Amino acid sequence: MRIEVKTSALKWGITAHEIETIIAFPVLRVVLEPRFSGTQPVLFVGAVTPNEPHLEVIADVAADVYVAFHAMVLRRKLANDLELDELITINYGTQRGAHNA
Repeated sequence: MRIEVKTSALKWGITAHEIETIIAFPVLRVVLEPRFSGTQPVLFVGAVTPNEPHLEVIADVAADVYVAFHAMVLRRKLANDLELDELITINYGTQRGAHNA
């Protein structure tokens, strides 16, 4: 699988390497409802190293290339909305801040 990281995914200070790592080795993978036809967004959750906050990465996996368009430290609201705490023990952290906003 090839991974393309869009500039929008870097907005919150998550690096391309971190995004690629979370997609390749997620703790949790959740298929999301597509907003646009022909797409298949998937939420990937994981931490790059133990004891680091979990990251949320959303990528369109409809094609041979996974296109990551969103990444940030996992938000409590998203975790609560999807009841992720029922599936994994979440390590929350502080947002790194928006870059290039």
